[in-house]
Amino acid sequence: MSAPIALQNCFPDGSTSRRALELARALRSTAERLLAGADYRWSDLGRCNCGHLAQTLTQLDQRQIREFAMQRPGIWAEQIVEYCPTSGFPLDVVIGSMLQVGATLDDIRHLERLSSPRVLKRIPVAERLELSYRNPQHVARYMVAWAELLEEQLGQGEGSSPQENPGETPEASDGAPSRLAAE
Repeated sequence: MSAPIALQNCFPDGSTSRRALELARALRSTAERLLAGADYRWSDLGRCNCGHLAQTLTQLDQRQIREFAMQRPGIWAEQIVEYCPTSGFPLDVVIGSMLQVGATLDDIRHLERLSSPRVLKRIPVAERLELSYRNPQHVARYMVAWAELLEEQLGQGEGSSPQENPGETPEASDGAPSRLAAE
C-alpha cells in the first residue's frame, strides 16, 4: 500500500524555528484533543501517544495509522529502529512527517513512554512521580510541557508570533545551531 498523496508533501522544508513552532502547535492541539476525550488506547498504534501526534500532523485517522503500523511488527519504539525514509513503508512516511516538523527519533521513543528527561524536568516532581504513559491526561500534560520547552528554546511563549527572521536558526552560545527537540 502506498502512502496517501496528502503525506507526500505534508510539510515543506523550513527553518528549524518554524518546524519547532509547528511541532509545538501540533503537541498543544493533540493535548487538547486528548483532554477533550479523544479515543485513546496505549496498546493501539493509531490511538496511543505517538499515534495521536501522528494523527495531528498527518490528518490520517487512527485506523489508517494502525494499518500502516501493522505492516511491520513492533510498537513505535521498534518501528523507529526500523525507520528508513526510502523504504516505501507507509508508517515510515508518517514517521518522516513527524521528523519534518522537528521531532527526532529519540523524541518519538520518549513520547511513547513519556520519558524525556528534559521534558520531565518541566513537570513538578509530585506530578512527575504519578505520570503514567497509559493515561491520556498525563500524555497531554507531557505534550504541553514539551511544547513549552520548544517555545522557550525559541524565546517565545504560547500564542507568540514567529520571530522577526523566521528563516534564521537560533544558535547556541558556541555559534552552532541549537537543538530544538525534546531530547
